[in-house]
Amino acid sequence: MLRRKSRPSYPAPKSTFSPTCCMISQAGTYAKNSAGPNSLNGDNMKTFEVSFRYQDRKNESQTSSGKVEATSLPGAVARATREFVKSLDRKQRFDMNKNGLEIKAVHVADASGSSESAESQDSASTEA
Repeated sequence: MLRRKSRPSYPAPKSTFSPTCCMISQAGTYAKNSAGPNSLNGDNMKTFEVSFRYQDRKNESQTSSGKVEATSLPGAVARATREFVKSLDRKQRFDMNKNGLEIKAVHVADASGSSESAESQDSASTEA
C-alpha cells in the first residue's frame, strides 16, 4: 500500500487589494436595479390571445388558441408556441412542420385592465 507524502500547509496569501469608496458593490447594484419597474417582476405584463392553425395528414384544419401574459408581442408568440409544440405528439409535430403553422396574436389587455384591440397577425411557416 502506497502512502502519500503530506504536503506542508502554507498560509493563505494576504490580499493587497483594498476597495475604494468609488467602487460599487454587487449588492448595491442589485438593490438599485430591483427598485425600479422591471419586466421580469411582472410589472409591464400584457395579455395576448394567440391562436394556431395547421393542416394534419387528413387535410383537416387543426386549431388551438389560448391567452398568454408577456411583455411584448414576440415574447407572447414565443411562449405560446413553445407550449403549443410541447403539447403535440410526434405525428402532429411532423404534420405541423410539413404543412406550416399559422400564428395569429391579438393584444387583449395590459396589466392596468384597459382593453385595446390592437390586432397583429404573424404567419410563420416552420420548416424542418
